[in-house]
Amino acid sequence: MTVKEKTGRKRYIALRLTPPPHGRSEFARALQNAANSRSIESSSVKLLILRGDIAVISCNHRQLPGLRLLLNGDIGESSSKTLRVSGTVRTLKESFGLD
Repeated sequence: MTVKEKTGRKRYIALRLTPPPHGRSEFARALQNAANSRSIESSSVKLLILRGDIAVISCNHRQLPGLRLLLNGDIGESSSKTLRVSGTVRTLKESFGLD
């Protein structure tokens, strides 16, 4: 068993939020509540970047299928759509101009 099998591989998901959330903490709380309601381990789901209507979330690679279903719907007061999944946050930053 390798270390990656124990700790998991990180994945980063870019989302478009409509309408943009009013605050970072509000959206982060809504994301955690939505993950808990779908039995997704919310401790490894984190909001990394929120700029305007684009958000970047990190998660474990094993949670990716369930989390993508969750993220293509309503979270709090915003509806979200998954734009792209990447193995590095740098790629998403460059793709969406979030430097």
